[in-house]
Amino acid sequence: MAMEAEKQRTNDAKARLADAKQMKAKFLPDIEECYRFTVPPRASSLQSAAPGDASTADSDLNTSLGPEVCDDFATMVISTFLPETQQWASRSIVPAPGVDRSVANEAQATLDDGDKTIRALILQSTFYEEISKSFPPDIGIGTVAVLIEMDRLYDPPTVRGIPLRKLEINLGPDGKVDDRFLVDVVSAGKLEGVVPRKLWPAKVAAKVESAFGRSSRSQATVECVWGWWRDWSRRDTVVWTHVLLLDGELADHRQIEGVGSCPLIVGRFSPLPEFAFGWGPTMKALPDLRHVDKLATELIRAVDFSIAPPTTYPDDAFVNVEGGIESGMAYPVRPGDEKAIKKIYEPTGLDAGYFDVQERERRVKRLHFVDKPEQRGDTPPTATQWTDEIALTQRRIGTPGRVFWSEFAAGVWDRFAFLATKAGRIQPVDAGVGTVRTIPDNPAQRAQDMQDVSNAARLGEIGGGLFPEEWKVTVDGAKTLKNLKEKIGDTIVEFRSKEDIETAVAQMSQLTGGAAPGVQQDQGALLQS
Repeated sequence: MAMEAEKQRTNDAKARLADAKQMKAKFLPDIEECYRFTVPPRASSLQSAAPGDASTADSDLNTSLGPEVCDDFATMVISTFLPETQQWASRSIVPAPGVDRSVANEAQATLDDGDKTIRALILQSTFYEEISKSFPPDIGIGTVAVLIEMDRLYDPPTVRGIPLRKLEINLGPDGKVDDRFLVDVVSAGKLEGVVPRKLWPAKVAAKVESAFGRSSRSQATVECVWGWWRDWSRRDTVVWTHVLLLDGELADHRQIEGVGSCPLIVGRFSPLPEFAFGWGPTMKALPDLRHVDKLATELIRAVDFSIAPPTTYPDDAFVNVEGGIESGMAYPVRPGDEKAIKKIYEPTGLDAGYFDVQERERRVKRLHFVDKPEQRGDTPPTATQWTDEIALTQRRIGTPGRVFWSEFAAGVWDRFAFLATKAGRIQPVDAGVGTVRTIPDNPAQRAQDMQDVSNAARLGEIGGGLFPEEWKVTVDGAKTLKNLKEKIGDTIVEFRSKEDIETAVAQMSQLTGGAAPGVQQDQGALLQS
């Protein structure tokens, strides 16, 4: 009976993995082309069932636009959704019916204290080092993943970025990423460092032992497949089924419970409802990247011909030029007159080509949300131009990044909360009090805050310019500055206390020998605020 159940679990895992590979096959050509324009060595190593032997860089690539925008976009995503200097998520309690408000407030205070510990654990781990390696260019392609585990309770969690080559995913009944597999090919000599020996099936153990008896043991490999998928028969809590296959044989099987219990976190940027993988800005920009690379190639050729144009010289023979001509070469023609030695290529203007390249590059940067605020023309920028453009960029990235915001940002926070609770570093909330929900920091809200700051600055320009005296009397400067500081999210500027203000005003009065009536009025308003 146990053998039959084990066989059924193995077949179920293999069937789910096969379906996930079919889903990925639909995106492989586009992913390979994205890699060709961003990281050429990775373009030929996308099959999870084969070792990842990187190819040499594509020498035909004549533009560095792809790597540039992917690095900038990865930086933009990290600074917008996962800023290292800020707490980018928090947990809140949704009280159950009939729960006393004081009990709910106490539970919320417990969550707030735990969130500080979670953020400290994230900073102690290798999370930011790993995403800085794995995000470019995968986040631009649209799908990223990290594996977060804790080997020992007193150590910080370990984080490992998972490349697309090793990742196989599929959608679940709720339309979200459900089946997720990490597929790796490990050499026999390194298997014990990846999978404990006690989990090895007999055939795998024999394979490894025989490999150690040969000089070419490094050539013996074992396919390791870690898989997770939701158990939808359990609706009372989140339950994941986990399997480990070694060379197709079941090595481990168990169920794990709780929000954040799955260690493989997958995030998608701008996903499509029918597919498991995201449709990121690099995929959207493929037509422009092709055009820029082709134009760059033609411009290089045109410049080469302009610098060293081909010539002709008189000779009894006559060369056939149907196959094209090369710069700097001389071609024989039959002698006729003194004009036989001459250029056979007239340089053309390159302005149109350069202009087209610039326009295409601007479109690619806009698709990647890295079209930084630029000063147009000789007119100096206005006071609100930068804040307006930054707010617009954050608003634009909010919609396609919404799923990434909920899947990855909240998923990582939930995973660290699960591990911290398991290690006893934070206190869990009694399930009877209510439901705990993780809310990532919303970039759209930050965009609205920047828009509010821009509106306030614009109002100050108009009101202070047209009605300066009424503006000074009407507006409470101290409270307005505090509101602006809160909206911007500044943590550096500090305002004086009321006592410090009184001391500063007294010192200013002594230095100036008494303030004018208007100044006294402003100082009085400042002290009252």
